[in-house]
Amino acid sequence: MTPPRSIIPSLLGMFLLFIFGAVVTCAVFFVFIPGPDRGMTFYFALSLLVAVEFVFFIHLANPGLERAGAKVSSPATRYMVIGAIFIWFILTLIVAALAVSPARADTMAADKILIVDLIITFLLFAFIYFMYTKDLEVGQIDQKLVSERRAIQSDIPALEKMMKFAVDLGGQFPEHAVLSDRIGKKVDTVRTALTGISTMEHTPAEEKDKLEWQLKIHDEITQLVNLAGRPGQSSGQALETLNEIGKQTEKILVTLQGRDRFLMP
Repeated sequence: MTPPRSIIPSLLGMFLLFIFGAVVTCAVFFVFIPGPDRGMTFYFALSLLVAVEFVFFIHLANPGLERAGAKVSSPATRYMVIGAIFIWFILTLIVAALAVSPARADTMAADKILIVDLIITFLLFAFIYFMYTKDLEVGQIDQKLVSERRAIQSDIPALEKMMKFAVDLGGQFPEHAVLSDRIGKKVDTVRTALTGISTMEHTPAEEKDKLEWQLKIHDEITQLVNLAGRPGQSSGQALETLNEIGKQTEKILVTLQGRDRFLMP
């Protein structure tokens, strides 16, 4: 596994791009707006535009931070937010150009235009906050469900060994080959059920029940696996073991069906 890289290069790269963009923006404003027309509107609009660029470039650093191992939002949320910020940047650029024009600079009309942009900015920040908060909640739920699925599926290797044990009994005692093959397929059915097992979010009160189902499944699989630890079997013992494996397998399948019914909304 490749160790996480430092986040400093990603942040430094985006900071340098921001500095370059801010310098270009300031140069354009100072070139096209004569000195006598540079009033409060000019500097406020310029500061607002540079702030938008700063927010935009900070969000562009997210992919680099993710590659460096930092915890960031999901790609879908990130792209949506960056798209909204880019639209915000374009609108702010248009608003700033209108506000600093000599015909409107330092007038009530310019102030109204800037106030509209501030309202848009507030709505955008509210949107970003909502998106990141929701993304964090969904990420926590997804991580919890993945952990639950992995815990249940941790018994799959043991089931694969159990399936091989049942098939080997059929090879050791040919008179039980048909039964051995049928029992092996039953164990494989359990393995397949665990491979595609479903998980979903429930209320805190139901989480305890989910854990009990998980522990019950693990306990029943452990009982099944313990049936493979009988050394020196005769033909009669092999038949008895295969029948017990079949019964225990049916018990596990019933438990899995009960869990599925519990998970259904």
